Amino acid sequence: MSILAVPFDGQHATEFNCIGGSRALNIISADVLLHGLTFMEGWATQGGALSIQGSTVNLETCSFKNNTADVTGGALSVSSSFVSLVDCNITENVVLNSIKGNGGGGMSIQNSTVLL
Repeated sequence: MSILAVPFDGQHATEFNCIGGSRALNIISADVLLHGLTFMEGWATQGGALSIQGSTVNLETCSFKNNTADVTGGALSVSSSFVSLVDCNITENVVLNSIKGNGGGGMSIQNSTVLL
């Protein structure tokens, strides 16, 4: 599956603003390309914007801003997956209740390969 945004005046054309209600996407057992998207104000226990499990995901020119998780991965929670991030920005994401300091404000990675 691919979700591609066409830039308009240099800005991301597609924005997932969750307004603090939930995360934008759960990706489970899939091959996915996300390009030119903005994920903001997501909230979840793990992975405020995206939860990626058992998948191969390529993120290109995506932005993750002001996402929140209760326990791990303020913006992204990655488990048993391969993830590539190219020209992505991960800023101002937080974890509220990190367990033993393992929360990962930007990203939580477990049993995965992540290329930055």
